[in-house]
Amino acid sequence: MNHFDQSNRHFQGRGQKRSSFVAKTGRDSAADRVLALVSAHDAVAPALLLHPSRCRAPVARSRQLAMYLMHTLLGRSMTEVGAYFGRDRTTVAHACGLIEDCRDDRDFDEELTALEQKLSPGVHATFGAAREPDRVGY
Repeated sequence: MNHFDQSNRHFQGRGQKRSSFVAKTGRDSAADRVLALVSAHDAVAPALLLHPSRCRAPVARSRQLAMYLMHTLLGRSMTEVGAYFGRDRTTVAHACGLIEDCRDDRDFDEELTALEQKLSPGVHATFGAAREPDRVGY
């Protein structure tokens, strides 16, 4: 077994986690819309945002942004967001914390607010009002 085969074997279980979640719950159109918007905004392929590896920093940051928006704007629990991305809820908590810290930067906050405004009308009109986010986050 070569190094490439060993690396792929490491990621096999993580990819299955997401596909089984989607099979049980069906497609999440609102979450798909968030993923598409972040993908277009950051010029990152949606497949990379859902890839089981960490990827490079810009891809990871885009994934964290998508996780943050799904949790805060759509009101999905951290467990639900983690399952969508094939990751653990603690990864989502970390991502949300990082994005919140970045909001201290005025330029970043304005850019994020613009993304939230692009999503808000469609999310509320098409998918109903977002659920109230968990107080504890789990």
